[in-house]
Parts: sequence; structure tokens; C-alpha cells
Amino acid sequence: QESYGYIVLLSIVSAIAIALIYFRFQNALKQLITDSPYPVLVLDASHGQILLSNQAAMQLLGIRSLGTGFLYPALFELHKLSSLLDSFSSRYFRHQVFDWRLSENESIKVELSGRKSLLRGHRVWIMYAQPYQVTLQEQQQELAQLEMARSALDSLSELICLQDCQGNLLTTNRAFDQFWEGRREEAITATASRVATRKSERKWTTDTQGRSCLLEVNLSSLV
Repeated sequence: QESYGYIVLLSIVSAIAIALIYFRFQNALKQLITDSPYPVLVLDASHGQILLSNQAAMQLLGIRSLGTGFLYPALFELHKLSSLLDSFSSRYFRHQVFDWRLSENESIKVELSGRKSLLRGHRVWIMYAQPYQVTLQEQQQELAQLEMARSALDSLSELICLQDCQGNLLTTNRAFDQFWEGRREEAITATASRVATRKSERKWTTDTQGRSCLLEVNLSSLV
């Protein structure tokens, strides 16, 4: 009887010790996430609900706090993130590029890494996020595409000038540079002042040899 009682007591003490260790581990994990200078968030593995997020993740990913809970950005597409997480058969993943939608007109490309764990009795994904850094190969590909676009513009005989909504010059092609050499401001100012009101106009000007010519200006939005 005494040995049986001792075993029962030992079992109870062991269970309490394990519970205390687990509780301390959970608190330490939560504190580690909260205090991390890097964006970290915890998602419920079943449906993607945000259970915990630190300040860095809230700032980067547009996460909002509501009482004791957290909310994604209003137009965030949770099903895309859930599909990404469901595609991993292992307990962790690294360096997955994801387009994180912040609002109707804004999104950022982030790099996500994650590991499955337990928190507050939930199976969760502990995820680390960072802004995506373009690789050297991607930079080279983008430069090559820009060079191709530039070559295509320069091959045209039409005078082409690209400006932003404020009228700031973005780029011009070779024909434009040759025609307006030494008087580029005249062309850009004339164009920018009429972007909002007219799509097409004709104006008299002079060519590179000083002869009068009628110039037709067509304005098109690329947005």
C-alpha cells in the first residue's frame, strides 16, 4: 500500500512539474516572439487566424490589434496564405516569397519562413517575415527587359516622352532627343500642362534645322 501511494504521489508531482515546465516554456516562447526585433507572427494552423504578432510584424504587414486579438489588413486574401501553408508537408519551410496585400492599391513582396509548434493548446505556425530582397539574377533579368524596351522605343521614328502624373520626365526615345535637342523643356512643359485636359493637339514649332513644322501631340495614359 505504501509503495502504491508513493507511486501515485510521484505521478502527481511529475505531472505538476511537467505542467509547470510547459507553462513556463509557453510564456518564454510568447515573450521571445513579442520582444523580437524581427517581424514574427503566430497563426492557427487550422484556419490561419492570427494568435500573436509582435510590433515589427504589425508595422511591416499592416496587422491590427483588436482587444486581445489581431486582424489582417482589410482586403488581405487569407485563402492564398492558407493555400501556401497547406502545401508544406514538413514541419517547417524557408524563404517562400509571398505577395502580402496591405490595401486595395498596395501590396509588398515578403519572404516567409515558418515552423509548426504548439501554443496555448493550438497547433500553430510560427512565421518570420522580412521584405523580399531582389536577387542579382532577377536584377539582371529586369535590366535586360528594360534594355529591350529601350531599344524598342529608340527604333521608332515617333517622338516619345514618358512622364509621371506630376509631369516629371521619366524617359525619352532617340527621336525625341534629336528633335528637341537643346530645347527639351519646351516640349516637356507644353506636354505636361495639357495632360489632364486634352488627349491630342497640334502645334507649330521648328525642326532641328529651324524650319517651321506642324507637330501633332498625342497623349496616352499607361495606367
